[in-house]
Amino acid sequence: MAETRELHYKADAARARALRVRAGLVLAILLAGGAFAWAFNPGPQWRVADTQVADGNVLLDDDPIPAVDVDAMSELLLAGTTIEWRGHGDLEFVSEHAAALALAPGTVVTLPAPPPRWFARAVRCSLSEGTLRFVPGPGFRGATLTVHTPARTFTGGGADAFEIRHDPLTGKTALETTGPTITEFARVKRTQLAR
Repeated sequence: MAETRELHYKADAARARALRVRAGLVLAILLAGGAFAWAFNPGPQWRVADTQVADGNVLLDDDPIPAVDVDAMSELLLAGTTIEWRGHGDLEFVSEHAAALALAPGTVVTLPAPPPRWFARAVRCSLSEGTLRFVPGPGFRGATLTVHTPARTFTGGGADAFEIRHDPLTGKTALETTGPTITEFARVKRTQLAR
């Protein structure tokens, strides 16, 4: 009888050790998967679009960069960067397959983060003055962009392109989704983002 109890005790201890090892392996796999997802969740960084035709100096966090210096600008396009554009032509930025942004002359904006790939897909920016155009790409599905202006806050998501204008002199903010400027910009950028 004592032998039977000892055998049961050893078998129970072996099962408990095996269960702890399996639980440890499952936890390690979950942690590794979570770390992988977190590391690769950020979307493609913003870069200057190949189609940009702009001339003048861009202020990126108060540092002047020539608009024609595409490499230097692309390096500095980080989430939260304040961009002030007073030059000629539109500044155009893309996050590969995710979204495109354009800033008209006279615009001051805080750059949003590129839309993340899988989770935490809400991004935001602020528009102090000027015009911001936004076109979502195929990688933007399920994400949202919230634009804060001094007068209002707008949230866009899905497949809708939009243009937001804020005039600091009148304090008025306007949202446009169907005008000729945003429609043409959206058509061109959607073609580029689909590549």
